[in-house]
Amino acid sequence: MNIGAGLDTTFYRIDNGLIHWYDLDLPAVIELRKLLIPETDRTACIAKSFLDSSWYKDVKNFKDGIFMTAGGVFPLIQKAQVKQFFSMLADNLPNSEIVFDVQSTLDGHFDVWITQLLPDKQKTLRAAQTEALKSWWQKAPQNQKDALIATLKTHTTPHGTEWAHLKAW
Repeated sequence: MNIGAGLDTTFYRIDNGLIHWYDLDLPAVIELRKLLIPETDRTACIAKSFLDSSWYKDVKNFKDGIFMTAGGVFPLIQKAQVKQFFSMLADNLPNSEIVFDVQSTLDGHFDVWITQLLPDKQKTLRAAQTEALKSWWQKAPQNQKDALIATLKTHTTPHGTEWAHLKAW
């Protein structure tokens, strides 16, 4: 099942000749989808919002669970709506699985995440991270080192290209 299907063609790329597939999206999107990608004997479109808790009733034969994808859907809605959706799944589609993408609230900042750890774990993780960077730095060609330094989002950069310069920085 593809939640927030749009014009996605996942079914046609993964079809093994046996699966039954549902594409779920808003009515206007499903109307366009049906014009461009007609349903087959093993595909069906459900023209409802995934937040409408009645859509699961349109899915047939899910007693053993269903596999769902939801690419690009959750970043578009509020956190409370995501929780509501997952509560509905837990209540109505037991034994199902879902794969989805998310956007981190940490915005890619390792230091924000690491502060959530206990101090001794922080020290261990930072040491391992430093050792891994040092190992890479000693083997990497200069153009890769220069590229890394160019991506740094800080006001200063290391003064030199040796490991000691990076470590001191």
